Amino acid sequence: MTPPVIVQHLFSMGIYAEEREIITPIEFAGEFLLDRFGPSKVFHMGIPDTRPYIERFGHRFAEEIRDTCDVVLLSCDLSVSYRKLDIAVNFLQTGSTLVVTNKDPVRPGQNGELRVETGALLAAIVSCVSVEPILIGKPSPYLFHKALEELALPPERVLMIGDTPSTDIAGGQAMGMRTALVDPAGRYTLESTGADVILLNLRELGSLR
Repeated sequence: MTPPVIVQHLFSMGIYAEEREIITPIEFAGEFLLDRFGPSKVFHMGIPDTRPYIERFGHRFAEEIRDTCDVVLLSCDLSVSYRKLDIAVNFLQTGSTLVVTNKDPVRPGQNGELRVETGALLAAIVSCVSVEPILIGKPSPYLFHKALEELALPPERVLMIGDTPSTDIAGGQAMGMRTALVDPAGRYTLESTGADVILLNLRELGSLR
């Protein structure tokens, strides 16, 4: 989701937030690509609303297999198709770089349901072509540094709260943050995740010291 959508979603839950307080991998994707590769021709697998976050840094889009392409940018694509996967795989086998917003295979949905995430699409692509993806989001330190800059705080004064041990908790630990795993289903233990604390829900944050 883009920052405006996240702000609206939080507001519907009774939580007030501003867009400047929201940091997402896709929001910084254009800046990340510019820093790493300069202005690039990008094949983007993601929702249309995220394209402006890439365009504003001077990148252009590849659309068809016959186009030139510098970077395949993979994010959560809600309209993924075999055609899109074909295009991505063909670009990658001819030398394009694969950049991924996050590697989570699933994310929590409502009522305990699971939603397919970017990592599942990544698994499909790397099963077809041998390529090492570059990661923007967790557990990569890139977004953690961006968040700490915004907060103007050292990592030891920040609590990382997440629902996925391999990304949220591992990334926070690597940065030197305290970590809290939200696990309403009781699937994990402190020993198996390395988290400092496990919470059944966010309401239990009030009991932390």
